[in-house]
Amino acid sequence: MNSIFQFKDTNNLVGKFFILGVVSTALSYLGYLNDIEHFYHSYLVSFVFWMTLSLGCMFFVLMHFAMNATWSVGMRRIAETSMSLIPYVCLFFIPLYFGMDILYEWTHHKMKQPYLSKDFFLARTLFYFVCWIFISRKLYYHSTRFSSAESFQALRKWSGVGTFLYALTISFAAFDWLMTLDPHWYSTMFGVYIFSGSFLVSIAFITLILIYLRNQGILYNEVKMTHFNDLARIMFGFTVFWAYIAGFQYYIIWYGNLPEEIYWSAPDGGMKDEPSKAILLSFWDSAKKETLKMDLWTKEMPIDEMKSFMLQTFVSMKNSISKATGDENLVNLVDDFCVEFEKRVSEKN
Repeated sequence: MNSIFQFKDTNNLVGKFFILGVVSTALSYLGYLNDIEHFYHSYLVSFVFWMTLSLGCMFFVLMHFAMNATWSVGMRRIAETSMSLIPYVCLFFIPLYFGMDILYEWTHHKMKQPYLSKDFFLARTLFYFVCWIFISRKLYYHSTRFSSAESFQALRKWSGVGTFLYALTISFAAFDWLMTLDPHWYSTMFGVYIFSGSFLVSIAFITLILIYLRNQGILYNEVKMTHFNDLARIMFGFTVFWAYIAGFQYYIIWYGNLPEEIYWSAPDGGMKDEPSKAILLSFWDSAKKETLKMDLWTKEMPIDEMKSFMLQTFVSMKNSISKATGDENLVNLVDDFCVEFEKRVSEKN
């Protein structure tokens, strides 16, 4: 079995990847010097991609042992090798620590406390890393000793526990690292969306590696076309699942296009980041002779409060008309409307 994994030109391949790494690092540094904000956003996307790729391979191994699968034995080592890189990928989070103030708006403003705080954010991230490293090392350790009955039982046990921890941690990691880039937006489906994409990209990665190895004359007898057919079916199924989650997530966001939180500030009056449930803004366009309006209210705005808000707005409009125009007839007309409006609201309540 050892001869199967001997590459014909290993040194040349390692040299090419080393050169690629040096060039990529140099380009990244130039990007950092040119535009630090875009650099950190690009770095975050890259970090999440490689992390979810490794995690998807770990999930592949978890499913292999949880279901006691036999068809995927020939390709399991590829997933395990990728999974073993998780501790090293975790180290690449360090630059993101120094860019948190640039990436995340909530580091400057108190939003959704105490969940969105630096210390709690870093504590959760550390918890994710510990869980992933622990699971991957347990699986890798017992998998290399798979011939013993003790290791087989341990793999079955840890695959169940690992699957639960994997689903929990990757979902919350997606919430923390990506969704909090815009703290005013949230989606309960986002974790599932990242999970499905993680497993999908890992299956695509394993397939590409298998194709490369077979072209090198490696695993030619161990991996048949039936294995590629099985991988293709899984890839197609998860592509549909990923597209389903993405599509319905967009539909739900579009259907419930209401803000979660509204804050307003008036520095001259000493007001900063004051919460509000509703806001009405109007602007007069003198060139077009028309009013531009922006009306926002949160999902937590009760209907009775909305009615009171509109009534008080009409009353303030009456006062504004009186001050701006001095037209008493128009003021009396609006005043009569306000009295009738208040009467109708009181009857409804």
